[in-house]
Amino acid sequence: MIVVLVLILVSLASASNNTSITQIFKGNGTGVVPPTFDGDAADIPAANLGAGESAESAAGSADSFGSALLTAAAAPEERVFVANLLLEVKDANSGQRIPNAHIRVTMDDGTSKTDTLRFVGEDGKMQLQVSPGDWKITLKLDITSTVGKDHYYSFESFIDGDKNMTAYMQPVGSLRGDVFDSANTLIPGAIVKFECRGEYGQAESVTTDDFGSFTADWLPIGSCKVSAMSGNKAGSMTTQIAQGQLSEVRITLEQSVAATQDNYLWVFAIIMIGAIAAAIFLLKRRSGAKRIVPDGNKLSSITPDSHMESILSALDENEKKIVESLMRTGGKSMQNKIARELGLPKSSLSRAISGLEARDLVKTERLGRVRLVELSSWFLNGKKVS
Repeated sequence: MIVVLVLILVSLASASNNTSITQIFKGNGTGVVPPTFDGDAADIPAANLGAGESAESAAGSADSFGSALLTAAAAPEERVFVANLLLEVKDANSGQRIPNAHIRVTMDDGTSKTDTLRFVGEDGKMQLQVSPGDWKITLKLDITSTVGKDHYYSFESFIDGDKNMTAYMQPVGSLRGDVFDSANTLIPGAIVKFECRGEYGQAESVTTDDFGSFTADWLPIGSCKVSAMSGNKAGSMTTQIAQGQLSEVRITLEQSVAATQDNYLWVFAIIMIGAIAAAIFLLKRRSGAKRIVPDGNKLSSITPDSHMESILSALDENEKKIVESLMRTGGKSMQNKIARELGLPKSSLSRAISGLEARDLVKTERLGRVRLVELSSWFLNGKKVS
């Protein structure tokens, strides 16, 4: 308010003396210096500029300057609280800082996910601005002079204010491969699983593309067993992953999957369950018991075939639990019901469902404030969910 009153008095004085505000401010070199903004002339809101007027001309115009100041005083900008997370990036093996590098930063709080590219300065430090909450932060560093990926680090932290942390980047490499059958034909849609020595990085299972090829980045260095499966055939081989390098593998599916024997057990179990159910039904009917009518809203469970069993064996623990839960409910269920049944944290459940959806194993649909999760037709091998 004091600044506004000063401007009004100055304007009145300039009107009586036929002197412009600019002259009063500039004077003969000993006059009053006008107040400054936190920024330059380009920060003046565009709404305060006349047609065809640039930010530079606004900075030189006393009238526009006064208008901008009054507008800022009348309607202060609303600010959203964010915390500053300062990360010092170091090599996990040497403990040395990693300067002058680009890092892909993925931030996930279970409900929203952002993916940005940031730069680490000469001091090996990088600053992120995040809203308070429980975050999973993943850092992927790729040096352009190498053919494969180079460093990976992922951590979870509750951010409730400014924080300083050290990110110890772990060494990773890349892998490219093709999957063939015994007739040397490329196989699309084969499940590829990785069992590597290191327990870090990004080693989730992938699916071969239409050309029977797959790529896996951010694998931990060292020995890594790569297994592939399609139908009742499987194959595997062991390769070495080197930091920053791109390894190549060729997998031929020749062995019969031992899990095929389990299918006979499933058939036997289903027959036994059916026989027991029929016996109970007959006993109740003979004893005059009332027939129990099943709830029409409940869907019958899905019995896995060899195709589904192959996929289930390649999933991690949380993903497998979610798929099995959906199979028990006929192939679809609400996400909140799955959470209550499995007791998984909201963030873990959301990430697992997103991973399944990315591999076309489930599909999701937003229904108001709830989310419907449904097994995909590809997973069901052509079976329709009613």
